Amino acid sequence: MCGRFEQNLTGAEVARRFGLAVPPQVPPQVPPQVSSEVPGGTVRPTQRALAVTAGRDGGRVAGRLRFGLSVDWQAGPVINARAETLAEKATFRRLLGQRCLVPVSAWIEWRVDAAGGRHPNRLGGAGVLALAALWRAEELVIVTCAASPAVARVHDRMPVVLDGPGAEAAWIDPGRDFGEVAGLLVPYRGALEVKEDPPAQAALF
Repeated sequence: MCGRFEQNLTGAEVARRFGLAVPPQVPPQVPPQVSSEVPGGTVRPTQRALAVTAGRDGGRVAGRLRFGLSVDWQAGPVINARAETLAEKATFRRLLGQRCLVPVSAWIEWRVDAAGGRHPNRLGGAGVLALAALWRAEELVIVTCAASPAVARVHDRMPVVLDGPGAEAAWIDPGRDFGEVAGLLVPYRGALEVKEDPPAQAALF
């Protein structure tokens, strides 16, 4: 699953990476324990995250959406949607035409040791990664798939990392039906760095 991710990015970096005409306003990085209202840094469920989608003029736009969908069948938000069952679940089926990208510098997964201890791991690449997501109103949900070999030693699921500009463009293309882009929702084949933080830092997450 994907319950935390990092957006340690500048507006210029995001604009350049995703071809935005106007750089988004990315605030200074603020440690998450200081304020739950300031986006940037580590994004947790219910906090706002930067997302990129297709604009009405054919270009791309960036905005801030709340991480997690509010639903009436559970107390907390739904933060992940399994790629394998997107078209089967009513909650997600109606959002299949509302697709966006979530730029991240890394995401966080926890490795559970034999004693039950949880160890946070940062997973990222050499640059900005684009996670596949669905959105509605002011909310988004991250799409997940089976873990790649690099991630499997930490967790059996991972967010869908779209593999390159072509895949990213196709995912947010409003002219493509979900059936045309469903094949993009596969484990990431690119290089990923997995870095485990010391147990003493686990409380920060």
